[in-house]
Amino acid sequence: MRIVVLHGQVHHGVTWHLLQALLAGLHAPDDSLQEFTLNNLPSCTGCFTCFKVDEARCPHRAQYGRIVEAIEAADIVIATSPTYCMEMSGQLKTFFDHMAYRWAPHRPHPAMWNKVGIAISSTVGAGAGNVVRSIARQFMWWLIPRRYTLALALQAANWAEVSPEKQVRAARQAEALGRKIRQRGLPKRMGLLQRLIHFGIGMGVRSGKWLARDTEYWLAQGWVRSVKCKGAG
Repeated sequence: MRIVVLHGQVHHGVTWHLLQALLAGLHAPDDSLQEFTLNNLPSCTGCFTCFKVDEARCPHRAQYGRIVEAIEAADIVIATSPTYCMEMSGQLKTFFDHMAYRWAPHRPHPAMWNKVGIAISSTVGAGAGNVVRSIARQFMWWLIPRRYTLALALQAANWAEVSPEKQVRAARQAEALGRKIRQRGLPKRMGLLQRLIHFGIGMGVRSGKWLARDTEYWLAQGWVRSVKCKGAG
């Protein structure tokens, strides 16, 4: 399998160690593994170029385009982030902002429909659950059908501060999740909820009221066969 990891922070803290434990259960010798740290990615400027023109014309495409290509070629996408102010890191959110054009209402990629998404976060106190739910929500709107989350509160700012007993328990939990994902394999199609979302958006596209670039994409994919003219009754 091809695995891509998106690191929401550069340091090797608690969340990073949880990832290593999960990979110990998930990763096989013949798998490929690509890892990307997102700290240097520029913030989205809200120029709407990706929506109205083309994602290739984004002013930051050179910085993140290869990450998108790796994700689209992957079988499993893992996103990790420490918990910052009850949310994911700004670096990871910045990347997700750049991926808005791949959301279901715009130009979702068919390759996403057979992928697994995994969200990992840790926290000193509260909020890790909120982080992984936010990440999983991004995956859902990319139309990744199978999503897993791992959120742990270990009352420590770094791995060295985690007691040996908690380290063992946390690593076992993460590794067990990795084995579970490996054994279950990859999905064959979108889930029911996502198929309903896709169908509903298709009805909107057919109405002729969608963005022109997105409408062209849906027509080219064969998801809609015709579009009403704007202003038609």
